[in-house]
Amino acid sequence: MRWLYRFFVRRMERSLGVKLEYAHYLAEKSPRALRALGKLAPLSRFRRALPPEAWHVAGLVSSMREDCGTCVQIHVNLAVQDGMK
Repeated sequence: MRWLYRFFVRRMERSLGVKLEYAHYLAEKSPRALRALGKLAPLSRFRRALPPEAWHVAGLVSSMREDCGTCVQIHVNLAVQDGMK
């Protein structure tokens, strides 16, 4: 099953445009933890009626506040993919 998890992590890396070393680590050491993290992913995309600009700014600012460079790059890439300038 680990090969399947590695496949999904690589696919996620291509989609997000960043390396996800922590996800590779989880795939090798604790596939159960990776599955749990994967169950939370849909919550991060929930937006309902919030305008895309506000949603992307909130994600970007929160990532900057937490000082997570990879997370900031993910939010920048997602905003670009969503058509933000």
